[in-house]
Amino acid sequence: MRVLHFYSTYYPDTFGGAEQAIFQICESVRVHGIESTVLAISHSPNRESISLSNHKVVQTQLNLELASTRFSWNAIIQFIRLSKAHDLVNFHFPWPFADLCQLISRSRTPYVITYHSDIVKQQLLAKLYSPLMHHFLDGAKVVIATSEQYARSSEVLQKYSKKISVVPLALDPKIFAKPSLNGIEIWRKKLPKRFYLFIGVLRYYKGLHLLIEAARGASFEIIIAGSGPLEAQLKTLAIGLQNVRFVGKISEDDKAALLQLAYGYTFPSHLRSEAFGMSLLEASAYSLPMVTLEIDTGSSLINQNGVTGLVVSKYDQDSEESTIKALRLALLKIWMSPDLAAAMGRQAKHRFDTLFRSEIMGERYTEIYRGVMAGDKSRI
Repeated sequence: MRVLHFYSTYYPDTFGGAEQAIFQICESVRVHGIESTVLAISHSPNRESISLSNHKVVQTQLNLELASTRFSWNAIIQFIRLSKAHDLVNFHFPWPFADLCQLISRSRTPYVITYHSDIVKQQLLAKLYSPLMHHFLDGAKVVIATSEQYARSSEVLQKYSKKISVVPLALDPKIFAKPSLNGIEIWRKKLPKRFYLFIGVLRYYKGLHLLIEAARGASFEIIIAGSGPLEAQLKTLAIGLQNVRFVGKISEDDKAALLQLAYGYTFPSHLRSEAFGMSLLEASAYSLPMVTLEIDTGSSLINQNGVTGLVVSKYDQDSEESTIKALRLALLKIWMSPDLAAAMGRQAKHRFDTLFRSEIMGERYTEIYRGVMAGDKSRI
């Protein structure tokens, strides 16, 4: 079976949670005889397809970016060509241009949709887009939600409950870099003896302003790794705080070293744009206790309150101070209880091993793909 994945951006151009998820899906289904190709948009596309691990990537030229949506006229032509050459298309939502491609192409290739997130930020445009979106979702054989939490809390997904399958995202532990002893020692000398770690792109929905305020006057140490559009603003907010440190964009080797050295992991995303949280899977694999916010998404599937870490009460913009206080108390509780931190870390690792390894996800996606091709709803 040949499956075409279609998304706005992908490796080797960009590195994010959605890209990691697509990569893991493509690689995990290969052992079941499924060949994968990813069609994506690029600023500087390769003329030839790229071999990436065990699947192919086809890039098309970016022509326009409007309201965070990428457009490529050549992508329409490529989608028509590639969809005919594949047995199934796996779209990754949200990306309105993909809906448009499906409509324009009138492709008869059956398709499924991996539903990564609601449209959260562009509410006005979302209303205009709604008819196209529902037409697109109506045509899908299966809509794959990444967690029960998101399937229950999404108003859009509630309308498609009869065609939803829940398949949590996952990681292959073999992809983790193994830092050298020298690399670990270099970081050990730079950093505090104990620290909470955050790794990610510094975006508006990551809740890092809440984390910085929670650290104000507290005894715990915070290391923030990554770069992004809010970097300058967050660094300004943290001026004068000795227990908050930014280390910038890091390599995979550096990431592995930091995860190995960290005492715990904090992931304060406060908006539903954070639909899952792939970095929480990495923290789990490294046996780190986690502190997150309740946003009714996959982050609370990974981090179980009182088991693998602590989940702070749901974020309320009108009472931000109470969220900051609750976040501070949760971080302090684990910081002051090393035995509790170690126990939660062990549970996180156990949960990763039993629920979030890529081979589990690969088996489930394979069942869905084959069920769609066979017209067998019992396998979906």
